[in-house]
Amino acid sequence: MQRPVDSPRLSLYFLAFLAFLGALVAVLSLSELGRGELDEEEGKGKRVSGQVEADVVAAVGGSARAATLPASGFAPQTRLGYTLGDQWEPAIAADRFGHVYVLYPQYLGVPGCPNCASPTMILQTSADRGATWAAPWPLAPSGTSQVDAQIVVDPSA
Repeated sequence: MQRPVDSPRLSLYFLAFLAFLGALVAVLSLSELGRGELDEEEGKGKRVSGQVEADVVAAVGGSARAATLPASGFAPQTRLGYTLGDQWEPAIAADRFGHVYVLYPQYLGVPGCPNCASPTMILQTSADRGATWAAPWPLAPSGTSQVDAQIVVDPSA
């Protein structure tokens, strides 16, 4: 015998799902709007693959970063990566041992790397849940021109 569907419960789940979708669309719309305004202010907005700027390459490479954890346990916002060039759409992953990995494409050249293409994938890691960060490391070989960062950790390792 088939069990009847609990229509009030099903309706609530459906409404919750619709509310979630609506919130997701609103957040994505606002983030795109905010990105566009910021990009225009900073002269960004166009990804130009292959273009390398000499002043970006001539800049000092990235360094390790540290953040002081306040009593709340959350670190303040910390800028990662290089301060010159153009970085887009990072991918972030973490494992159960406290390692955090950030992978992103670096456009317009890599500071201190005259042979790096634009874009070049950059990896930056933390071994202590983001309290400190290693210096950025060019990951993709020159000329591969990767632009869509994706990273995952093995949950069984």
